[in-house]
Amino acid sequence: MLPCRHTLASCATAKSKAGWVSTLLGRAGSGAGRGAVRSSLRTCARSASSDKGGGIDGVGGTRERHNQPEQLSCHVAVVGSPNVGKSTLANAIVGAKVAAVSPRAHTTRREVHCIWTHDNTQVVLSDTPGLVSHQLARKLRTPRSLLIDPRNAIFDSDIVAAVVDDTTVLDERRWHALRSPQRFLNTIGTSLDRALTGKRAFLVINKVDCVPQQQQLDAFVAFVQQHARARSHTANHGADSDCHGSRGAGVSIDQKGAICSADAEEDGSGVVFERIFPVSALDPATLGDLKEYLQAQALPKPWQYDSGQVTSHSFPELLLEIVREQMFLRYKQEIPYVLQHNLDSYEVDEDGVLRIYWTISTEQRSQKPIVIGKKGASIREAATAIQDTLGSQLGMPVIMNIRVMSRGNKSR
Repeated sequence: MLPCRHTLASCATAKSKAGWVSTLLGRAGSGAGRGAVRSSLRTCARSASSDKGGGIDGVGGTRERHNQPEQLSCHVAVVGSPNVGKSTLANAIVGAKVAAVSPRAHTTRREVHCIWTHDNTQVVLSDTPGLVSHQLARKLRTPRSLLIDPRNAIFDSDIVAAVVDDTTVLDERRWHALRSPQRFLNTIGTSLDRALTGKRAFLVINKVDCVPQQQQLDAFVAFVQQHARARSHTANHGADSDCHGSRGAGVSIDQKGAICSADAEEDGSGVVFERIFPVSALDPATLGDLKEYLQAQALPKPWQYDSGQVTSHSFPELLLEIVREQMFLRYKQEIPYVLQHNLDSYEVDEDGVLRIYWTISTEQRSQKPIVIGKKGASIREAATAIQDTLGSQLGMPVIMNIRVMSRGNKSR
């Protein structure tokens, strides 16, 4: 049996998007393939235990350093209110299931790096928790990461992607918040506007397929464009152009980005939405212009991650995202938020099957039978879904063994 501290990152040398996973765990099949699986796991375990301090995000591991001058890199902070589809968007751009997704608010509890590498360009998307005000965070007793991680992501980024959805387009009362990126953050009450100083920003309108009429989308895009142009010295630049928000087409606002001093003083810094991208994260056909734009923002600097990686997650962290997603999809009210998770161990058996042993702890005894379900049906269904999701990513059979217990009490 293997310790669970070794990372997927330490073995990410494959050149395909899924290579970072398959290189670590291999593919079940022939006897030689199963041997390669076990050998790869042992190699990564030894690397993690011996390679202290050289990992990614504080997790032990090694990675190649790419110092070729032709490599381009861009770090994007993806921010927005809860439930606007930030994680779905990041997953769609990367082309892999990296961040947990569910209809529930605050499924994402901390920053997740989603990595998209295309040709000589690497784009790191910092998927962040939904923005909340300090007042609401105190009321709900949310983890500090919901306040800290978006701020850190903006500080560390080269450019900021502000994400809204169809609910903003359909409610004109919300439009005033999109007059500038600073107003967008101040309206939510996050006090993150200062982090935008010296940054560039663009706007992503997600779920445009839910906007009933194209005219509504056009009007919203025209409103944002109007206020961005009003804040620019080049106010007449493009004034005669067609202001429309065709789905998936990026709309340019200001090519030079020069800011009117009066508006810059009003908002605290001179940042405008350079481009607007109406997209549907569930429809890859609408993401073409956005992906081209992200590539164009990359600067000549070494890649942060190897070309085969799609996340900085370790294997336990990746597994946690998949488990948490299923908890949010299957359980109601506060239960998914208060569950605690622990990866006890995992191993690859002689048949090339990845066996995972996982513990879920409920906050109260009364929650335990709800999680388990009648005759264990609920937790069995969750385990099956986790097996299917992880198995498809790893390309090998997975058996998920889940134990449910109440905190401070032995499991039954």
